[in-house]
Amino acid sequence: MSSELWFTEYNKNKNFGMTFKVRQYLFHEKTKYQTIDIFDTFEYGKVLVLDGMVMLTEKDEFVYHEMLVHVPINSILNHGKEPKRILVIGGGDGGAVKEIIKYPFIEQIDLCEIDEKVVEYSLKYLNPISSSLEDEKVKIIIEDGREFIKKCNKNTYDVVCVDSTEPNNISLFDIEFYKNISKILNQNGVVTVQVGSYVFHKNLLEEINKIFKSVFSINKLYSANVSSYPSGVWYFAYGSNSVGAIISSEFVKTKELYYNGEIHNASFVLPTYIKEILK
Repeated sequence: MSSELWFTEYNKNKNFGMTFKVRQYLFHEKTKYQTIDIFDTFEYGKVLVLDGMVMLTEKDEFVYHEMLVHVPINSILNHGKEPKRILVIGGGDGGAVKEIIKYPFIEQIDLCEIDEKVVEYSLKYLNPISSSLEDEKVKIIIEDGREFIKKCNKNTYDVVCVDSTEPNNISLFDIEFYKNISKILNQNGVVTVQVGSYVFHKNLLEEINKIFKSVFSINKLYSANVSSYPSGVWYFAYGSNSVGAIISSEFVKTKELYYNGEIHNASFVLPTYIKEILK
């Protein structure tokens, strides 16, 4: 008699789930902040799970991280500037940093991760995704991102990417947090943050839209197709006080698996049901 191991990520009400057949259970630990699990699955390769929620899979992490990172950087480049300093809040798996270090003109990447164990075990189990964390340009700060940005000087960063867990942590989705981010961004700065799925996080999309409208003069939502995230369509918020989100698509020189100039602009084209909640 053979046995099989399956992992299911459930939604909040446990009436929907996404299931992965597990080849090998690699790691489990309950830290001070959360429960970390790492699996090797048959279909998606290695999977990082925090508190029962899939953070990344080897198979499609590039979609999420490319859209979180390349959209703000290329928007600034299209504006005639080169971003030099970037802050990633969260992202201890290294996926966002992996995309950022592709740009040689970037001088410093600060990664503020609350749980040092995410960094430690990502480096152990999730290479090559996490290997960028060891790049000489990267400074890892183990601290609550909310508290860290309160202490930062004004106009410190060109880009802030909020690479949080699935949007259930309301402390990273309130107006005070983004007012503080606006202060630490320079004049030509951009912030991006993942805000989840319309199907499961409709109220959050509405709330983050209100916050960004009140904090940033330029505020947009854009989307990407991330198959391992609930519903498969994931939204991001874009905020800036001077840098427009739409670019000249032929301007983009970077060649990524998902992101390109056409995808950049097309991602800001929203279905009617999203437009309705943004009024």
